[in-house]
Amino acid sequence: MMKKILPAFLLVILFLTSCSLIKTIRLLSQGKVEPKSFKCIIPFEHRLGFIILKVKIHEVEYDFLLDSGAPLAVSEELAAKLDLPTVNSQMVMDSKGNKSKMKMTVLDEITIGNVSFLNTGALIAKLSDPGLNCLKVSGIVGANLMKRATWQIDFENQFITITSSPDSLMIPDNSRVISFTPAVSGTPVVSLNINGVKENMVIFDIGAMGDIRLSERTFQRLKRRSSRFNYVSDYGYNGLGLFGAGEMDSTYYVKVPSIKMGGFSSDTTVVEFSKKTLNTIGLQFMSKYLVTLNWQKKKIILSPNEHYGRDSLYTTGMTFLYKDGKLFIGSIMKGSSASKAGLNLDDQIISLNGQDVSTLEQDDWCIIFQQAVDGMFKANLDLIVKDTTGKEIKTTLIPTPYLKD
Repeated sequence: MMKKILPAFLLVILFLTSCSLIKTIRLLSQGKVEPKSFKCIIPFEHRLGFIILKVKIHEVEYDFLLDSGAPLAVSEELAAKLDLPTVNSQMVMDSKGNKSKMKMTVLDEITIGNVSFLNTGALIAKLSDPGLNCLKVSGIVGANLMKRATWQIDFENQFITITSSPDSLMIPDNSRVISFTPAVSGTPVVSLNINGVKENMVIFDIGAMGDIRLSERTFQRLKRRSSRFNYVSDYGYNGLGLFGAGEMDSTYYVKVPSIKMGGFSSDTTVVEFSKKTLNTIGLQFMSKYLVTLNWQKKKIILSPNEHYGRDSLYTTGMTFLYKDGKLFIGSIMKGSSASKAGLNLDDQIISLNGQDVSTLEQDDWCIIFQQAVDGMFKANLDLIVKDTTGKEIKTTLIPTPYLKD
């Protein structure tokens, strides 16, 4: 059962065509690893639902986000501290369609466990925006670094094995194999078949908080194929990329009877569809498996920890949006308790479960964010909101299951 109260974070970067693209490709292709033969096991932390690793640069330890949907990146603050040179700039687009020119550099050495990755191309990224700032990371361990090894992520025990020899890993007999094509940055891209409709460009994205998100085009194709098509939808700011929130968009939630990817298949589950987002398979999906990413053979191996599937959508019908030191309604689901209470997009939340949130410092917002990720808002939500005319509305939102049989 899926609980929805926060917008999805999708840290994906696409490189747009430009005269500097060839240099960008070279930067993302370069690098090596020492020692040549290695196997190390490192713990990781769950922070706001993401995977956070300890890395060392020049013998100093930093927290980095693990993200197969983006290349290696260092924060602007860390780049300044390390006096990293700018060797290129590239126009890029994040997962919500926001575009920005980003500087690129070369990191001479970054060590994870006892493995050193040398002379690796990296972006210089602004990681201080609201939301991203809550992660409190100094960079991103991205796909152009990850592709130098095989990575096995154990979500149950919260550790990662990094190895030069995939054969040294234990792979359970009930595992399923999915082939992938690496993008320019090394990001794994897979094909997916959903109810007989094929989607060829789906990012296997460790930097996406959610489950399976696909395009509205696929939603329309599925809708045309079935006379009985059950879905619910919401509208608003339903995602954050590296450069912040995108434009408002509709998201459709559909219970689909089958999903297939290579040797993997799943029974009935809820899938999200929207126009202004990239196709991604995120951490909520991956967390049900022991995940092995093998760039040598271009294979993803999924070993189930538990049965995968989402039998319904469980929601109060709204999400939060933090901006300018205030908390707002970020999206509204049609027919939900939030909609029936008369709440609207951009209404300001001034009280949340008895707590005054009329003004919020960044750290206060981060606490609310973490509480939502930890499931502390699964019960009823007591809200006081102020609409755009200044009128206050006091209401209690009751989480409701949708798409149940």
